[in-house]
Amino acid sequence: GFCCSFSCRDRHAFVVPRYKSGWTMFRSKSELRELDEILRTIFESDCEKGGFHVAFDNNITRSTLDVWPRNVTFCGMIAHHCYANHLGQGAHGLKTCAARYLGMGRYDDPLDQWLVEHGHTAEGKPDRDKIYLAPDDLVWLYNGTDSDASRRLEAYLTPRMKEAGVWSLF
Repeated sequence: GFCCSFSCRDRHAFVVPRYKSGWTMFRSKSELRELDEILRTIFESDCEKGGFHVAFDNNITRSTLDVWPRNVTFCGMIAHHCYANHLGQGAHGLKTCAARYLGMGRYDDPLDQWLVEHGHTAEGKPDRDKIYLAPDDLVWLYNGTDSDASRRLEAYLTPRMKEAGVWSLF
């Protein structure tokens, strides 16, 4: 819950930071409460929302803002499982799908490299639970790119699921 991102068109995303590298961005708690109220309004609105691992995102929204997002119409992870479940468990992550279908490459590499270089690892891999310690420019670019990739994957996967006859399953 230290930042939130939105994307409404290809290659564009907006990152709304709540905290900067572990420090509040706001002069007062009332400013943070104002931002959180704006975010709650968005998540409770009837506008369609989507993402990649929506169950995770919704739980973070619930624990951070005490809101369960309404009118979530797309989850890229579920869509990809419907479309290409035969690829196996490791094929269904956002970065893997973004690289495979959208040509976005491994856009998380700079953040992962920072985590490793600064000793934030778990079982020999970058410890994603420590992302909040990374520099804001790395975190915000990563977070915004996640939103852009999620939205673009919806446009990619929806017609393919329909063509494959799994849209009703989704």
